[in-house]
Amino acid sequence: MRLFKLISLLIALCVIPEILFGQTSKGDLNIIPIPLNTELQNGEFVINGETKIVLCNENAEALKIATDFAAKINKAKFYKLKVVFGDKASEINNEVRFCLSDDEDKYGEEGYSMEITPDGIIIEAHQANGMFYAVQTMYQLMPYQIFSSDAVGAMDLTLPCVKIFDKPRFAWRGNMLDVSRHFISIDYLKQNLDNLASLKMNKFHWHLSDDQGWRIEIKAYPELTNTGAWRVDRNQVSWHDRMEQQPGETATYGGFYTQEQIKEIIQYAEERYIEIIPEIDMPGHSRSAIASYPEISCDEGDYKVAPGGIIKENTYCPGKEITFEFTENMLDEVMDLFPSQYMHIGGDECNKDKWKECEHCQKRMKDNNLVDEQELQSYFIKRVEKIINAKGKSMIGWEEIQEGGLAPNATVMSWRGTEAGITAAKAGHDVVMSPHPFCYLDFRQSLVEVEPDYGYNLLILSKAYSYNPVPEDFSPEAAKHILGVQGNLWCESLQTPFDLNYMMFPRLFAIAEVAWSPYEIKDFDDFVNRTEYAFNRLDAMNINYAPSMYNITINNEGSFISSDLFFNFSTEVSNVDIYYTLDGTAPTVNSPLYKEAFPITKSTCIKAQAFRDGKALGRITSKKINIHKAAGKKVEYFIQPNKKYNTSDLCLTDCIHGTIAYSKDFWTGFQGTDMDLQIDLGEVEYISNLAASFMHNTKSWIFLPLEVSFEISVDGKEFISLGEVDFSNLSNEPGKFLKVAEISFDSQQARYIRVKAEGMKTNPKWHYQEGGENWIFIDEIIVE
Repeated sequence: MRLFKLISLLIALCVIPEILFGQTSKGDLNIIPIPLNTELQNGEFVINGETKIVLCNENAEALKIATDFAAKINKAKFYKLKVVFGDKASEINNEVRFCLSDDEDKYGEEGYSMEITPDGIIIEAHQANGMFYAVQTMYQLMPYQIFSSDAVGAMDLTLPCVKIFDKPRFAWRGNMLDVSRHFISIDYLKQNLDNLASLKMNKFHWHLSDDQGWRIEIKAYPELTNTGAWRVDRNQVSWHDRMEQQPGETATYGGFYTQEQIKEIIQYAEERYIEIIPEIDMPGHSRSAIASYPEISCDEGDYKVAPGGIIKENTYCPGKEITFEFTENMLDEVMDLFPSQYMHIGGDECNKDKWKECEHCQKRMKDNNLVDEQELQSYFIKRVEKIINAKGKSMIGWEEIQEGGLAPNATVMSWRGTEAGITAAKAGHDVVMSPHPFCYLDFRQSLVEVEPDYGYNLLILSKAYSYNPVPEDFSPEAAKHILGVQGNLWCESLQTPFDLNYMMFPRLFAIAEVAWSPYEIKDFDDFVNRTEYAFNRLDAMNINYAPSMYNITINNEGSFISSDLFFNFSTEVSNVDIYYTLDGTAPTVNSPLYKEAFPITKSTCIKAQAFRDGKALGRITSKKINIHKAAGKKVEYFIQPNKKYNTSDLCLTDCIHGTIAYSKDFWTGFQGTDMDLQIDLGEVEYISNLAASFMHNTKSWIFLPLEVSFEISVDGKEFISLGEVDFSNLSNEPGKFLKVAEISFDSQQARYIRVKAEGMKTNPKWHYQEGGENWIFIDEIIVE
């Protein structure tokens, strides 16, 4: 996080730490997540220095909620409001009245009602947490200017008259934060909990261990923090290209939370009705643990905490009893600290290579009639579940805990997609849905060329908002097992300094609404309007966020018949004007206004930006359009590309270059094969230059080809070789970049252009998935 943003946020939170998000303007209600039912009335109520805060019930939790509300208003407005006890049935007169109801059927555990009239506010709920959520709604109905330090003491606290009845769709409304890749301060954790509470989210999944760091003090095993909490500083090197710790180097980057700090955060969360679910990743993703205690690994090697990357040697040894002794003792301490019903054990991406070579593991498999290493993993998971169940807790893990057979009482967290969660729910297991196509908040929020260097995939706001965790064809019985939804923020793709809030917002708004509000009442355009009001409040508190929903996407409508290529613009937000230029200058309101697709007949640089009421929104999107002799010409594949990516006739000749973010719209992929394709120019042309763009992204199994060759022909039968480009010195190295294979030659006649590439076929020995079928990624082929 940028230092200025963090300091400003801390100042704002010291003033009004729980008054977050929300505003009423122009008679509209701008509440996130949208309530179940709202009825806007005429008039307004103003909280002033004489307003009474009335509590109808003698209840300790309700008293604290009312007292905290009064304290926040007093601090913001310099009032001296106090909480008094009163009668639920009496006539209301300049009051904010808090009442607990016996009607459990109506409100459930977390529902509430709120009626605002010119005379006051009546809040009712069956339980105190419902009352707490009503207060969050009430904060959101206040003018956003109250969140600015300049306006404190000056703004009237005016709320619109409205009737609200509200209750959540799902019981699990969560956010996961990864503190293992980069240690995150206690102050930020509290800020994040405030943000979650303001959005009525009630689960905080705390990812406390991984290959790159162990973050929780375990008194029985001090080396977990003496050794496992620290790694060598490689923050200036790309995450997946980081070299392991070398002899003589000292591990200085990291940190951990003491048990007292853990208790402090737990209490802070409980006061906001948030359950913290701790995660200790096992049996994989455990390099920090085996670096601390090598005896729980298969080979007891001299391991170091990983500075980054995807690590192979990172698993517990399930063949040794000492591993289970360590696991039980360590988890006992963790579970004694956390009151949560759940203990998350990770269970994902477990590399089993060491198990295949380990005599202890092979003996365990033989003694227990386990068919393969998948079943050995299941054996480990089931034993760990017994440890957890013995403490009266429930085990939850990532979807891989199903491999080899799911433990009987386990809850599954579905992340690679929706299929695993759907399968588990249909089989009668509880499921939390957090599939990365909808819920991974570390993914980029717009095109890579206009975003900061965060993230490695793409999740735009509208897609996050569109998610429905329960498939339409689900039976009521299966639907009961979908506990809810969770947004995950992994920090491996966020280099130091990283900005967590930028990645959280506004997509956390979308996740909150997916989790709380009925799917049927959601509307993206309305959500955008409410999000824009929330931006005002974030600005007032100096909380960073992404303006990516305004960014422009430039699309090609190329034709094989016409020599013109048509381009159009799109954005997630509908009520904006798009201005553009074709000369490389920044667009203004005096630039051409986009109305419909338009042709480009020569190479140029398109720049476009969204505007509203003369104000620029989002960032400028820029695309260099290279019109060449193959523009819009048909491509014929002699080796068929993988259907997962763009296999259209136009992808390689659309004049738009793909970026290092491998969008399926801009790249053609060949997996485990060579590449062989041909372009028909339609007629004989004089040409003197050929080029083809390739990607190298070894983390994602994408490798430069070893060699690229170019051939030309006049008739499509007799081809002349023009030469080869050798990439063999680059293709076997780790990294992430784009490379152009290009040759120039004396002008020659040609109609057909043939491009071949020799692929590596499989990942090399140094790769974290040695032997896996890798990819060739090609985009634009340029003929000049």
